[in-house]
Amino acid sequence: MAHNITHHKLYDEKIFDYVHIFGYKFRHPFMPAAKEQEFNSEIIGGGLHSWYGPEKTGYDIGFGWALNPWAPWYGNINVWEVEENGEFKWVDNMKADTDWHSLIGIMDKKNDCGFVIVDKNVYKIAKLHKTYHPEFGADISAGIVCEVVSIYPGEEAAYGATGRMQVKDWFWIWLPYGE
Repeated sequence: MAHNITHHKLYDEKIFDYVHIFGYKFRHPFMPAAKEQEFNSEIIGGGLHSWYGPEKTGYDIGFGWALNPWAPWYGNINVWEVEENGEFKWVDNMKADTDWHSLIGIMDKKNDCGFVIVDKNVYKIAKLHKTYHPEFGADISAGIVCEVVSIYPGEEAAYGATGRMQVKDWFWIWLPYGE
């Protein structure tokens, strides 16, 4: 599988002094098809990634839309909240289409929670996704992310299918705590 991650990253030592409200519109520009070999996505999604370098820890909130037409989870929506088995939490199903959809996310690091809203479907995040990377830098940063994961074609394939995602109308609001 190949990941294409696009993000808008900012460096600011006060990032964790705010609740972050962010979003964008997105679409999958073609219908997934089991007979298609050139264009197919495993999953598309996105969210907000924040990094607290002094503790080498990242905090994330976001979603994924499974679009692999061969997978049993085809059409499912996950949120970046890790379940006990280590997998992201599946929360819903959305029929594959080429329509524009909206993502709105709310990340509250201070209270370790948030919300992901896909179209008008609201998913509460009880605990932020947390990763530890001792090899990463000491900066304090955050970025809005969108990601396309291409389908892994297997060892025998000459090439893999390419995934695509279109994004527009990004926004990011920093709301100070206590206001």
